[in-house]
Amino acid sequence: MGMVKFDRVRLTGFGPYRETADFTFSDWFNVLIAPNETGKSTLVAGINALLFGLPQTNDEKVFGQARYRNWDHPLRFEGELFCTVAGEEYRLRRDFQTNQFSLAQFTDGTYRELMSGTHNPRAQRRNLRYEEMLKALFGLSSQELFAATFCLTQPLPEADELDGRVQELLSGTGVGFKQVTARLTEEL
Repeated sequence: MGMVKFDRVRLTGFGPYRETADFTFSDWFNVLIAPNETGKSTLVAGINALLFGLPQTNDEKVFGQARYRNWDHPLRFEGELFCTVAGEEYRLRRDFQTNQFSLAQFTDGTYRELMSGTHNPRAQRRNLRYEEMLKALFGLSSQELFAATFCLTQPLPEADELDGRVQELLSGTGVGFKQVTARLTEEL
């Protein structure tokens, strides 16, 4: 896995984005400032849903189709993620309703499909090939870890609220932040 850069995201029928909404990211740090209820958190959820799928659920309080399908029920409920990994360009398409996806690499002036199929995040038989590809490209295959490390949303977490796996990544030790702090304190 090399350096990962998300170049562009396109969402249709997702949250407040009834029509297609296109977001282009800069090469460095990106900050999205907009009024409340205009889709900032929904954009983050859309990227998460593109990578890991959107569970079919009727509960509007949890991460799933009932929460993020546009309330006008447009015909299209889909998205695309364009990214660059280690200098190579990729495109991931996903139909949120059916969990159908297509992952393609930009080669010789066109996108060539690497894999496609169904990736249902709550399936009993997971699509391990797709999950392995995610891990190879982005360095992780856990939706929770991605959500905890991809970006900061409001409210900002306190140090003791950080996910244990994020603490392990930050400390580089394979153990939690509190354990590292205790050991350093002991050694001092």
